[in-house]
Amino acid sequence: MLGSTKVQKMDGEHKKFVRFRPTTLDSQISMGSESDVPLRSGFSIDSSSVDSGMRRGWQRSSKGFFKLGQSLRFKSSSHVYDDDIPTEKTWNYLDPTSKALHRWNTLFLASCLVAVFIDPLFFYLPQVDFSRSCIQISNQLTIAVTVFRTITDFFYVVHMFLRFRTAFIKPSTRFFGRGELVTDPRAIAARYFKFDFWIDFAAVLPIPQVVIWLVIPNASSSVTRNINTKNALRYIVVFQYFPRMLRIFPLLSKIINSTGVLLETAWAGAAFNLLLYMLASHILGSLWYLLSVERQDSCWKQTCAIVVNGSCSKQYFDCDWNESSSTLWYPNFTNQSNLFCNGGSTDPNAVVFPYGIYGNAIAQQVSSISGILFSQTYFYCLWVGLLALRYISSLLTFFVKPMMYQQGISILKNVLIRRSQWVSAISPSGLRRSKFA
Repeated sequence: MLGSTKVQKMDGEHKKFVRFRPTTLDSQISMGSESDVPLRSGFSIDSSSVDSGMRRGWQRSSKGFFKLGQSLRFKSSSHVYDDDIPTEKTWNYLDPTSKALHRWNTLFLASCLVAVFIDPLFFYLPQVDFSRSCIQISNQLTIAVTVFRTITDFFYVVHMFLRFRTAFIKPSTRFFGRGELVTDPRAIAARYFKFDFWIDFAAVLPIPQVVIWLVIPNASSSVTRNINTKNALRYIVVFQYFPRMLRIFPLLSKIINSTGVLLETAWAGAAFNLLLYMLASHILGSLWYLLSVERQDSCWKQTCAIVVNGSCSKQYFDCDWNESSSTLWYPNFTNQSNLFCNGGSTDPNAVVFPYGIYGNAIAQQVSSISGILFSQTYFYCLWVGLLALRYISSLLTFFVKPMMYQQGISILKNVLIRRSQWVSAISPSGLRRSKFA
């Protein structure tokens, strides 16, 4: 444990020297660093009034409270014991090797994984009304996702605050795991601004909440709110997903460097890898859902252009559009879109829109606004994401392994040819040929 920091004046500058001492509360009297004045501990026991068993109990409880306070509190940056040097303004900082900071990094890593799990849930907000061929945003799901997203943003804000108060070891002074601990707040802030601050700042911005609840309702009319929200989700979620993913890798390396391992048991490591695999399938499944809605919207636009013999406004495909009953061509559009786009035709030879990999989403109506629960939609998309990962791994196995095999064979061939040339050059016959040549 860090016992005390002594400041001495050398070469016109104040240097900090750190002295370590054992943490024990057995002795109730400690001496000052520069004087012989005894300093009484906060827990003093009169041995003449209590027996030895109770005294040991008080000492053990005192030591427990002392360790708990040491693990949770900030440390002071200036413990000056020289009377000749004026006292500096104290401020609190965090030791980068403390157990409390390691526990926080582990908790923040878990919150980052939860954050990258919550963000793809925004892709499930658009839902399809197959009877009217329009798109509606689920209000209940929007409220739930934005609340959980705000909670994860709070963890990012706390982490940024702690980064401004976390000391660091100066890279030029590192030697066998030791080095100079930099506690200057300006140096800590400058280092944070130089490396990780902008990634954290981009990740913590509440862009989806602001766009969905403030920008779109005020910037667009009510009859295009659902369509504009669907179009905005494609960009705002993907824009913030990259810095949130990039924030995980420094945390992993920091935890591994401080403890040597990420997880202590093999079962925990296997569960963590399985969690990452399921997270990847969750991301692919949510993207597949949103793109299936986009593909169905493209089919509606094509059908509407044929019916009205011209271009169609995007408000026609918004469920908040309330003029559909007074439009003469709208019943014809709903009938044609139901047969051509929504899978309503019973004729196996009927011409339908080429949905490709999104055909199952239309046939099963996974994006329907009614008749299907969100849990059914989610697990179906998760299953599609697992199939996509399996397909991608099969492609990599089919194409990458032969390419690696061919490259390995060519490299081995070149190595053997060069070795044979080198052996022939240093052999006696080779030396004689080169001598008389």
